[in-house]
Amino acid sequence: MLFAVLVALAQSPTTQAQWEEAAQFDCIGPFTHFSPPDVKELDGHRLEYSGATVKIRRTGSSPKGVRFGLLAGIKDLDPDTQARLTDFLSAFEKADVDAIVIGGDTSSEPAMLETIFTFLVK
Repeated sequence: MLFAVLVALAQSPTTQAQWEEAAQFDCIGPFTHFSPPDVKELDGHRLEYSGATVKIRRTGSSPKGVRFGLLAGIKDLDPDTQARLTDFLSAFEKADVDAIVIGGDTSSEPAMLETIFTFLVK
């Protein structure tokens, strides 16, 4: 698996989609970049994706800096886990966070990752 990722990355991805496809099942994706970055505008923010990094900037006139929420170690979506995640997401909303970072050590099963991410987006 790691060899396949390294081969794919050796082909020098030029978009975030290519980079993510190549590293999607790595616990720690390779710290590689491309230029120019993929840029998206979303809800008063400018997101600049370049492989292993994303820069987030507010484009509005808000006086506060960018705020992040952090979740890590999500292994499943049992009822207790869902309840705790809902508590965290509510706290993030009250704190007016701009983005939520999903840290490593989240489920290693691709189907469960998709289920977890779908839950978080909703």
